[in-house]
Amino acid sequence: MSAGQKQQLPMFQPGLFETAAGGPWLLGGRCRKCGRTFYPRAARCLDCLAGDLEPERLPRDGTLECFTTVHMPSSRMPAPYCVGYVRLTEGPRVFAPITATDRALAVDMAMRLAEYRLGREPDESLAYCFFPV
Repeated sequence: MSAGQKQQLPMFQPGLFETAAGGPWLLGGRCRKCGRTFYPRAARCLDCLAGDLEPERLPRDGTLECFTTVHMPSSRMPAPYCVGYVRLTEGPRVFAPITATDRALAVDMAMRLAEYRLGREPDESLAYCFFPV
């Protein structure tokens, strides 16, 4: 790899999101029968049980519904770190890491999706998170 080239990290869970020039997109599904949107994608609609779901890129923006600070480290995230539920502007709510301290967060604040490096070299992978707008 030459200088200036960015190393492509493996996805921590393939199929949950994709990267693009403007930022990541969460990959959900919309039921063609009842219109409900899901994240992550599902094989069947959890409302009407139809099996006709179309893939859909979900909005990058949302509102923080709740959050907490985790004080126990995980194998891929040093403590403390914040996690929370973000209600997307058009769609479901998503549980994800939040890249801010709890002092900088408030319920109902605007949030945006971003890429997130999970773990440490050489076992790093690419994930997603939300940050305050």
